Amino acid sequence: MSGDVSITEASPPPVAWIPGRTAVVLPDRVVAGRGEYSYDAVTAVEELFAAGVTAEFAHPLDQCDWSDARGPVGDIVFSLIVGVASSAAWDAVRAMIGRRSGHVRLKIGYRRDPVGAQERWLEIEGDPKGVASALDRVNPWQNVDNS
Repeated sequence: MSGDVSITEASPPPVAWIPGRTAVVLPDRVVAGRGEYSYDAVTAVEELFAAGVTAEFAHPLDQCDWSDARGPVGDIVFSLIVGVASSAAWDAVRAMIGRRSGHVRLKIGYRRDPVGAQERWLEIEGDPKGVASALDRVNPWQNVDNS
């Protein structure tokens, strides 16, 4: 059973999207032009690729630094910031989150158009099943009129 999950509107990260990618894993912060990523970002990119999603980091690997995400009392937290531009990428992120254990902290953004006029960012936090369920509820590609 899913526990409490919080969903809040979020501001976009200060890193640009990569054109032509359906998923971009973004850093937690940028310091002196280098992206600081959680170690979870590495496995996220690998899992998204395995699911057939074109995903990569927003920075070249030689401009990435890595950090460990811990909760307030040392609880393991799966922490990820990702931008998606397709329903397949959204579904792959949802499936990946649903397989986690512990606590999930996800900042997810989406673009339904190439220039970002339809861009929205959310922060979703809670247990993995609850976060995956929340992603189903806020899926921007469900019930879309494509006519």
